[in-house]
Amino acid sequence: DVTTMYFESKQCDNLREFGFSKDCKFNEVQIVLSLLTDQNGRPLSYELFKGSMYEGHTLLSCLDSLRKIYAIKKLVIVADRGMYSATNLATISEMRFEYIFGTKLRTSKADIKNAVFDSEGYEYQNEDEAEQFKHKKIVNNERADHKENIVVAWSKKRASKDAKDRTRLIDKATKLAASGNINDKRGGKKYLKMTKTSAEVDQEKIEQDRKWDGYYGISTKSDLNSKEIISAYHNLWKIEDSFRLMKSYFETRPMFHWTEKRISGHIMLNFIAMIFERYIEDKINEEIDKNKKRISANKIREALISLQKSVLIIDGQRFYSYAKLKQKSQLLLQKLAIDIPKSRLG
Repeated sequence: DVTTMYFESKQCDNLREFGFSKDCKFNEVQIVLSLLTDQNGRPLSYELFKGSMYEGHTLLSCLDSLRKIYAIKKLVIVADRGMYSATNLATISEMRFEYIFGTKLRTSKADIKNAVFDSEGYEYQNEDEAEQFKHKKIVNNERADHKENIVVAWSKKRASKDAKDRTRLIDKATKLAASGNINDKRGGKKYLKMTKTSAEVDQEKIEQDRKWDGYYGISTKSDLNSKEIISAYHNLWKIEDSFRLMKSYFETRPMFHWTEKRISGHIMLNFIAMIFERYIEDKINEEIDKNKKRISANKIREALISLQKSVLIIDGQRFYSYAKLKQKSQLLLQKLAIDIPKSRLG
């Protein structure tokens, strides 16, 4: 996946440029950071690009670097639909790699759309009505250069969210139409039919969108089954979580370095910190009961901060006193094979 890191500056150079900001900092220069992780969310490598770089163009450089570093025999690339392009797919096929990419079902050809709404072939999961889920695999005949399948999935939970999101937009559209303020830039404009002087709610557009509630598509060239493909795609949250961690706890941005060398060094230190964090997170959560929640990066940070030592000097003698360990702090030390400290004379 790819994110952006901004500077509190408007000064451009070879690396820092204006571009599409994922932090909505469009008036400040930025760099683009791509991150590769394994299926468990452990960082493998990263690459920096100038701030104006379109995210879809970053993948090929990353794959080339990965191939040079590791002697990979089989690789399945998982990414969101921003990476799905003819150029990327052609290069991935040339490298004999496989892929799992998010894809837009609504812009597909008629035969794929018809297959999506055809009830035949779906495999159903979860008997719980609130957790209803179904999926099936469709052959994509549009792809002539290699065999591609589209895994179509429908989730009742997602359908409910889509309906709620649309209701909010319809409410905005209705208010805009009533007020006549058609220059308003808010999201309700999606459901307005507008002329130069008036606007009305577009019922046809609303009905078209309603059909797609709960559906999403995954394009794949892989011998994995549908369940494995969906699971791999859902695991993209792990790399997104890495970006959240960098931007919050590591305070990677805004950056206060101006030369390319220092910017690169700053990102490298954060990447190394991420490797340590993920290692600690894996260790403390290994063999954890499936019914228990994983101990998060935030909780690990709190456990580390709670480790305190006091140095007392009494009659010339030095005495080391350690605060009582909390349960998570004790577990952390045990998992990392670190002796639990005891109060003692120096």
